[in-house]
This record gives sequence, structure tokens and C-alpha cells, in this order.
Amino acid sequence: MRSLSGLNRSRAKALTYGLALVGAVFLVTLFTPRAGAQELHTFWKFGLNLGFNEARMTCRTFEHPKQAGLWIGGGGSCQGAWSDFYSQVYLRNPEMGDAWVRLDTNLFLSFEGERRPSNDQVKVGNSSLFLEAGKVLGRDGLIWGGKRGYKREDLWVIGMVIVNEDAPGFGLYNFDLGNYGRLAAAFFHSVSNQSSPMQTSIDLRLEDIPLGDGRLNLIDVYTETGTADARNGDEKFAPLSGNKVAVIYKLWTPSSSHQSAIVYGHGLFGGMDSEEYEQGPLIDSTGAWRNYTVFLKGYTPELRQSVLKSSTLRLGHQFSYYPSDSSWQYNVGVGVQRVDFGGLRFQEGQRYYNRVDMDTFAAALKMTYTINTFYSLEPSLAHIKVVNGLGYRHRSTTGDVQESLRPVDQRLSNVSLNFNIRPVGRSQQNFSIYVGRSYWNDETRRDIAKGYFPERTAGSYAGISTFFEM
Repeated sequence: MRSLSGLNRSRAKALTYGLALVGAVFLVTLFTPRAGAQELHTFWKFGLNLGFNEARMTCRTFEHPKQAGLWIGGGGSCQGAWSDFYSQVYLRNPEMGDAWVRLDTNLFLSFEGERRPSNDQVKVGNSSLFLEAGKVLGRDGLIWGGKRGYKREDLWVIGMVIVNEDAPGFGLYNFDLGNYGRLAAAFFHSVSNQSSPMQTSIDLRLEDIPLGDGRLNLIDVYTETGTADARNGDEKFAPLSGNKVAVIYKLWTPSSSHQSAIVYGHGLFGGMDSEEYEQGPLIDSTGAWRNYTVFLKGYTPELRQSVLKSSTLRLGHQFSYYPSDSSWQYNVGVGVQRVDFGGLRFQEGQRYYNRVDMDTFAAALKMTYTINTFYSLEPSLAHIKVVNGLGYRHRSTTGDVQESLRPVDQRLSNVSLNFNIRPVGRSQQNFSIYVGRSYWNDETRRDIAKGYFPERTAGSYAGISTFFEM
């Protein structure tokens, strides 16, 4: 039986968008436009980041801890700009009661933006194009098809990603099961690079299950890859697969909220390390294809087998406190992660070393003080520590000797203050002036600074950031 991941890229696109087109014709036929039955919603977002002093360096110092799996952010932003244009077209048929169908599109433009880094190159594209219909299946179920970002879950204070599907597909969600919560099921078929194999993912969720005063979410994601080059159909890849499960508990009170999560992944959701490619944990997305060439048939079979045996475990908690009688709001996040590299060994000279587990700890406190309707302050403190991290094995910057291929411990701390201004107007606007200072140990500097400010283990930054939504 041929795996669905074996479909080439053109067939995958035809399958996904063909189903979306058939659904569109069917739904639009049901929702024949009539007087008062159409709605059009559009909005535009624009963002700009300008860094001063050492902002560009401090931006880059955060890259590697992010690759280690947890992300504490920081006031310093990579310079750049981004823009998004959203549109939503609703069709309604009065004869079908509350039923509706909607077409969503999102076009974007970015230039080395923090939101969508592009290595100093302009990127233009569509991040979503999908159809969604409601009140058609009953039980509040919604059906959809097309390309979209799908029901992302994370602990935003520390950047701990739980699930982040962003690909063409189709499915249903919000299907009411009574006391058993709500059902969501989705199928994705995508490719991350023109010369990489196709990836097939199945995402199943039971959400909003009543448990005490809160709600429990159960998530299972299975991914497999095909053997054919998506560009020309050549059979040149070894098949891989992986599974990820997550348990999330959410609790709200009038003045606070809690969110706890446990995430475990193996195989394509495990971890990878290599002298040439690095990588880190693979649990964030639907596969390990940032470095897909290592999985060519006959190429580094030991690395491929270690990936199949690898695993990543994440635990995190996020707490928000927003008392009604105070101008302060507090957000606290803590998270830990362990990556087992599946028995990988690497060579240094004539000796072989076993790749030990990589452990990561992150904690952050982000506060908001509201001065009045127009002004607010946002101080933040954050720290991340990586034990047995990916190291500085193939960095070659002036003055830094490549001393070792072995894992190293890395630490990074950040303190920042944002002053926000929200002008009066119909659009949502925010203008920020930020300052901050970052501290890192020498192992972090060697791996990350990339020639910026040699021999430094601390740096200050300042900048401005704008955001408009029309």
C-alpha cells in the first residue's frame, strides 16, 4: 500500500486545493448570495522594528537558546518590517438559519522582521487561504479546507510551543461531545522545501473536557514522510515518522489564569544533533526538515536511526494575575525540557563520545503597568540555561578557536523596559520605545555573537517598535 506521504508535490497540492475547491463550489451553491447575505471584513497590520546601540547583537544572542527549545524573548528586536493584509468574506443563506461559509486570506510582506526573519531578503506570500463553514454539521462543528495556521497552542511567556501546524489540509473542529468536550480532527499534506519529501500529518484533539474548575485538552499528532523528492518524484529519501502527545490544563478565575502543559514527542518530534547540521529539539513543528538532506538514502544512516529513537519532553506552567483594583498585570512562566538524542555518537579526533541528553530551563516575569488609557510600562526579567547544549562546534569567527565538538553549557539573562503609547483613533495602534540589557556566559558568546563585540559577555540595547492595525 502506497503511503500518502509518497505523493509528489503537484499531486499533494491538487489533492488539498481540489478538495477545498469542491467544498467551495458546494458551499457557495448552498449559500446563494442574496440581499443582506454577504459580509466583507478586511484589516491591515503593519509593524516596524529599529534597533540602536547593540540591539542587533542582542537580537542574535537569543537565536541559539531558541534553537535549544525554550525562548525567553527580549526587548531587543532584529531590525526589519512586516505587513499583513487579512480579508474575510462571509456568505449566508437566510433559508438555512444561522449557517455560514467564510473565505479567509492573509497576504504578507516582510523584510528581516523579527516576526518572519528572512536573512536580509524580502519575502512575499500568502500565509493562509482557506474556506470554513459553520452551523452545517450540527453540534457547533466547523469544517474547513485550504492552507492555514491551525489552532496553535503555546506558553507565550517562555515561548514553549505545544502544537503549531501551519500547512495545507482539511478537517473539522469545535464538534460538541457534551461532557466529553469538543472534538477536532485535521489532516495535513505539505512540503517544507522544493527538494524535500512530502509530509503527512494527522492531528486529533479532545478539547475543553470539564475537569474541576478548569478545562483539559488532549492532543495527538502523527507525522510521516515519503520517499520521493517533491519536485521531481525521484525516490531518494528514507521514510521517517514521529508522534507527539500533549496534555494541557487551563483554569480561569475573575482575576487570574493558569495554564499547564506536558508535551512528549519521539522520532520526527524527538531531537537531532550533528557536527554539520546541529538542529536541537524537533517537537515544535511537523518534522525535521530544516536539514532534510541528512535523510537521503544511504547518507548518515546512524544519524537517521538516532532521530527515530530520539525523544523530547517538555513541562511548563504559565500564570497570569490581573487584579481589578490594581494598575499592574503580572505574567510568569517556567519551563523545563529534556532532549534524548537516541544514542547518537560523534567523533573528536580518534575518540568517540556519546551524545548526552540536553536539558533546558527557562523562567520569565513580564509585567504591565497601565498609567492611563494612552500610556503603559512593560518591565520584564528572563533567564534561560542550557546544559549540554549544541555547542560552538563549527563557528569560525575571528579570535574564537574551535576548541571542542563536545556539548557546552550556556546561560542567557535579559532585563528590559518598554514604554508604550497608544494614540487615539479607529485603528489599533502601538508605539514603543524599549531599552534593555542582556548577559550571557562565554560559551554562549562564542556560539552566538558571530564576531560582534568579541570578548564581551553583556550588552545594552535600545530601539523603537511600531504596530498598526486598520
